[in-house]
Amino acid sequence: MRLHPETVIQSYRASGAWGSTTIDDLFCANAAARPGAMAIVDAPNRATLDGREPRRLTYADYAAEVDLIARRLLTLGLGKDSIVLIQMPNVVELVALMQACGRIGAILSPTPMQYGAHELRQILNTLEHVACAFTVETFQGKAQGERLSSILGAIAPELPVVSLGHPAPDSGRIDIEGVAPVEPQALAAYRAAHPVDADEIFTICWTSGTTAEPKGVPRSHNNWIWHGRAVVETGNCGPGETLMTPFPAVNMGGFGSALLPWWLTGGKLVLHHPFDLELYASQIESEQVGVVLGAPAILTSLLKAEDILARYDISCLHDAPSGSAPLTPWLITEFERRFGIQIINQFGSNEGTTLVASPADVPDPTERASYFSRIGVPGFRWNLTFAQFVETRLVDPATDETISEPGVPGELLIRSPSIFPGYYRRPDLTADALDERGFFRTGDLFEIACNAAGDAVFYRFMGRAKELIIRGGFNIAPPEIEAVVQGHPAVAEVAVVGYPDDRLGERVCVCAVLQPGASLSLDQVIDLFRQEDVAKFKWPERLELFDSLPRNPIGKVLKRELQRQIDEPARHLGAA
Repeated sequence: MRLHPETVIQSYRASGAWGSTTIDDLFCANAAARPGAMAIVDAPNRATLDGREPRRLTYADYAAEVDLIARRLLTLGLGKDSIVLIQMPNVVELVALMQACGRIGAILSPTPMQYGAHELRQILNTLEHVACAFTVETFQGKAQGERLSSILGAIAPELPVVSLGHPAPDSGRIDIEGVAPVEPQALAAYRAAHPVDADEIFTICWTSGTTAEPKGVPRSHNNWIWHGRAVVETGNCGPGETLMTPFPAVNMGGFGSALLPWWLTGGKLVLHHPFDLELYASQIESEQVGVVLGAPAILTSLLKAEDILARYDISCLHDAPSGSAPLTPWLITEFERRFGIQIINQFGSNEGTTLVASPADVPDPTERASYFSRIGVPGFRWNLTFAQFVETRLVDPATDETISEPGVPGELLIRSPSIFPGYYRRPDLTADALDERGFFRTGDLFEIACNAAGDAVFYRFMGRAKELIIRGGFNIAPPEIEAVVQGHPAVAEVAVVGYPDDRLGERVCVCAVLQPGASLSLDQVIDLFRQEDVAKFKWPERLELFDSLPRNPIGKVLKRELQRQIDEPARHLGAA
């Protein structure tokens, strides 16, 4: 399935940004070159995750596993352009399944473990044709296979559910390990008859954005590989690099910033899930991790955990890309001073936005914490070579006129080999997201900023024009939350905003006006989300009651004013 316009494909191929190599080609080259090297490692606490013992596979063993799964997928009737829904935690088999899908040309669509009926119904409606769903039998002691079967049975009863972990024979689920694989020569013949092209779609990931439903973000092999090369260069990842990620492999954070650099460098991938600070530090030491991903809150917690740092030596790290929330100069300075670790400031999105402040181009910690290199603008030269393929503009959101003066907020528009071709089966949303020249309208506000010499070489993030809430790296669209709360009979008006949290970045606050004489508690609000089977990370954690919501002259709720009011120390009227 090709979704990029042919003109885009030919342009990026001619420039050298895109090529003919697929993700599976990358892996096969690594497996041939380093068969005895360690390829992938489960977290040592895997048994608490899905009830199975942790695994450590060499490239030869992992290659055999991928091949076996690919042969089983053919037995299940999957093949070129089959869409596979995946809801699995960070375990070896998840990565091998993704690799096997790529080998036969199937399109994988991973979803967070937290997604329930509310989100999955919308996703299946968007995808329309899904071949099967993959999951694990147990997750953190709960019956995940049964849960997903129940959800999908009510939404799409004909959809097969394939499970890892030996489901009961009468469960209706297919045991992936019990599927008889086709013969190796049958797989070879299928691949010869159905070759995979690097311009074809490899994944459809999901982002909420500002709409009330998840949006499918298709990305080709070439989209991913170009992005991965940018991450490799930014993170100083060398051949055979050891990388670790605490982020689920469902979107740009876990998939694009960990799996792709691993495929590109032929190193070792260390899995971590769910997040645990001491285990995080322990794995860094025991696996001799060189590059680790971490949100600012994670890295700050680690730097302040002197008892953990006294027990584990993390000096093997050399780089730590971070993003999703503002960094501090202290964080960057202390990691370098104490451990020689470089913190890289990143800004990205599932759609392919890529901004970065690296030590090579922004050595000053204060500048690196606050700014991003103004790549993609004529007249500036950067050490990072991927910048030559990026084009960026700031525009006035109201007039679309280009902004070139420092200190003037504008919406960031970006065009690069990483940008997606448009939202899957949603031309209406794509028309708003991509302009006629192929620039992605990020909906994020930046301003041009100057360095100490007065040169306008930086972008500074000013806020999200989309009013998106980002909790622990997951996007939450306020309209979706508002729609659920509005269903309570006690609610007359509702607006949802984010409020700051040191650990998660933001949490969800419901601001409500009640019907005359009505009452409402946070527990009652949460019951609504439980009844609707909404993913738990979206549940409100604070309720504020108002006599009226602040509005502008045309009736639009002023959410910035709401955020200011709920931040006032004296405001505890309805907080919970």
